[in-house]
Amino acid sequence: MWATALIPALLAAGVWRHLRHRVPLAYESALWCVVFPAGMYATATAQLAGVQHIQALTAATRPMAWAATAAWLAVQTRYVTARVRRGD
Repeated sequence: MWATALIPALLAAGVWRHLRHRVPLAYESALWCVVFPAGMYATATAQLAGVQHIQALTAATRPMAWAATAAWLAVQTRYVTARVRRGD
């Protein structure tokens, strides 16, 4: 429940940082601190839905998993492009 309540705050912080203060969307290792919890949240929700047989959660697990995968791919792509540009 607490993790679900923090999702709007996380999104608001991202909007505040990148749109309001115009911080560019460059690669930072701190981005993994967002990606990992997103994947764990999706996994925990799927497990809870399976154990408790909660239909609403079952329907939400696939979009959550895709969102976590998209976040992982976005951060990984930014990481690879940053390394290529640096010449590593």
